[in-house]
Amino acid sequence: MSAELLATTMPKGLARLLGLIALYGLSFSVPILGLWFLLRSGDAVYTDQISKEKSALIEKSFSIHGAGDYLRISNSEDIQPQPNKDFMFLLWFKLHKIPKQGERVFLALKYDKDSNARQGYGLALEHDSEGLRPLVYWQNSEGQGRWYSFSPFTAIPKEWMLLSVSFLDSKILGLHVIEYLGEKPKVKVLGGYRFDSAVIPQSASDLFIGGLSNGDPLKAKLGGFGIFHPKQLAADLNSIFEELELAPLVAPAKLKGSGIWIQDLSDLGDYSKSISFYKDRKLVENPFN
Repeated sequence: MSAELLATTMPKGLARLLGLIALYGLSFSVPILGLWFLLRSGDAVYTDQISKEKSALIEKSFSIHGAGDYLRISNSEDIQPQPNKDFMFLLWFKLHKIPKQGERVFLALKYDKDSNARQGYGLALEHDSEGLRPLVYWQNSEGQGRWYSFSPFTAIPKEWMLLSVSFLDSKILGLHVIEYLGEKPKVKVLGGYRFDSAVIPQSASDLFIGGLSNGDPLKAKLGGFGIFHPKQLAADLNSIFEELELAPLVAPAKLKGSGIWIQDLSDLGDYSKSISFYKDRKLVENPFN
């Protein structure tokens, strides 16, 4: 089973639409850089709301000081990629320091480690010779998939950023980042892969977000996160990221009602029984006291 790397640039308007149609009709044997559903990349208009939302993220974050500090979300259909449904996983975080070259830190993992196929999904960062590179784990029960490497991005210590994993039409895996460079957020597409058959990484494990024993120690703060199964995700990506730029703690209109959105980790609401906090691998009832 192969996955091709998709193109990074795409003309606007009609040319973009024709490109999308053509892409679905083609199967390439040689990888091409990038992602067909390229969003616009540029500075967003600064508003007072952005500054307020950034402060709120800091107040409501969960500190990670290494392996053993993490969130644990109980397994359910809400956090599973589903057949014939799009999937989106978003995570706000900031690093206390950038991992050293050669280090790999894990942000999230949901996979069956004791199975032969090790099916599931995950998100990690690796500092290589080109910079800080995000990696997405995506593998199904038949062993189709692996860790997929995406383009490096700019990460500033102690500045909030969002990584968003998207999976379209059961075949297209993509990654976006929102970077806060000073006060202005910038959306970037970091690449994508198109599989030649459906790859749905369902697993029986819980989802872990934060300081995991895998890899090098993570020192960071976690903000809000979301897991969604939206309809027509490809058509709505642009508007979703525009809304997240201006109001990072508010679920975009196109995502509401299609999954989980935890905008305040100190108030889990209906998910208080399915989300647990751990410090040094010990369950903590209220880490915000």
